[in-house]
Parts: sequence; C-alpha cells; structure tokens
Amino acid sequence: MSAVDLPIYLAWDGSQQADRLGQHALRLATRRPDRHLHVLTVQEGDHAQLLRRLEPLAAEARYLGVNLTPTVLPPAADLYETLVAAVPERALLLCGMRAAARSGTFLSGTLAERLLREGRHHVLALRLSPGSAGRAARRLLLPVAGRTPTTLLPVLPLLSAEVLRLDVLRVMEQGPLDRRDRLEARGQVYLDTFVSALGAVLAPAAPPIQRSVRVGRTWPAEVIAAATELESDLLLLGATDRLLANLTHTGGGLEEVLGRAPCDVAVWRRARSAGDAG
Repeated sequence: MSAVDLPIYLAWDGSQQADRLGQHALRLATRRPDRHLHVLTVQEGDHAQLLRRLEPLAAEARYLGVNLTPTVLPPAADLYETLVAAVPERALLLCGMRAAARSGTFLSGTLAERLLREGRHHVLALRLSPGSAGRAARRLLLPVAGRTPTTLLPVLPLLSAEVLRLDVLRVMEQGPLDRRDRLEARGQVYLDTFVSALGAVLAPAAPPIQRSVRVGRTWPAEVIAAATELESDLLLLGATDRLLANLTHTGGGLEEVLGRAPCDVAVWRRARSAGDAG
C-alpha cells in the first residue's frame, strides 16, 4: 500500500492554522492520479459564511488543478466519531495539532492524538512551525527506530515528491556502560537495511539520501539538534503505541520534539487494519 493511492481527506476548522494545513493538503493532492482533495468541516454558525471562509482554499485548488470537494458535517457532541464516520476506511486523513501549546503540549488531548491512538484510519497529523506558511518541504528529516521503517515506507512517496534531500537519522541512546563506537556501528547496520528498502520504495525518483547516526542520552534532544544542524523543513515521525503511551498532559518525548523542533513536524500512523499494531 502506498499513500499516493489513498483518497485524501482534510479535517478543516476554518482557522488560520487550518488554512496553512490546507496548503499542504493541496500539494499532496496534486500527487494523486485524480488530483482530488476532500475537505471535512463541522457546521458552526451560518452555512454561507462557512463556505465563504473556505473560498481562498477553493481558489488555490482551482489554480493548482485540484478537484476540491467540501463536506459540511452536522454539529455533534463527539467530533471524533462524526469525523471518522465520514471517512472511508481506505483513505488518508490529514489533521492539524494545536497552533500554540496548552500546558506545554501540542498533541496531548487533541482530536489528532485520538485519531493517531485509535488507528482506525491512515492518519497524517501536522504541527506547523510559526514561520512555515505552508511552503513545500525541500529537506526532509526522517528519524528511524524499532519498527518505524516498515510503518513509514507507505507515506514517503507522497511526501518526498518535492524533496531535494532526504536525511535518514538513527539515534542511539547511550547509557553509562555503553561504548559509543559500538552504538555507532549498530546504528549503521540498522541504516544499511532501511536505506536499501527506502531506495526501492522511492525509485525511480528518489531524492539524494543522506544518513547519519547520533549517539546521545535522549532521542528527542538528538532529533531536535539534527533538525537544527541540517536546516530541515519537515521532520517525519512514525507513531506507535509505545510512542503515544509516553504522551502526558504535561509533555513527553514526542511533545518535546513538537515544541522545540525548528521546522514543521508530521506524525504518521498507518491504520491498524493495514497491519500496524505497533
């Protein structure tokens, strides 16, 4: 399964943040054979005013040759159930996170967190940095660990079309008794396997792939440092039950990356029905 083959549904709430997210969604839609983007929004207030608020995104869609189909959902007490009921099982659901931190968190307690945690659809959740303006990502940073490589491969062809450099990063956390050289060697072996699979998935249009191993005490600090040094435009993380279990209402490793990364951060999760139990 490749995400390029999946219909794209955008959860749009009419905010400025949603408009920036819409720019990303439109670019993704141009990579689909049918150039189609579905926009889901919940009815709040006047229907005509809602459609007027959507018009700038619709105008941009016309300019890009994207067929935009808006669907206005009825108000509901449970927004999550309303939203997932409107999305086919075999589709990609694109959603945003908080524009500003609440109690130090961008994802914890949001609709995006529940969509990622429940795993009923393929989900791509985006935390947009203040200065991104929805622009294209030219430098993509891909930290990999554990089962992440397998789960990330389906979405990479969709995200890498405009990428000029793909940086693959393996972070090895160092304990007091660990030797740095041995950790680096293990990290390189891990990358050998993944980069080989990655090249096959992205062929024949794979961007230049750079790979590196960083050894440090915590993975969030090393990922943030790498994104800064490499001047990354987009950081892509694969969500697993283990990663999401560490979310708290006051932070956690993932929240640290979301709050301190100098670029946009995307969190991808493949639907459980596709075999992602991680």
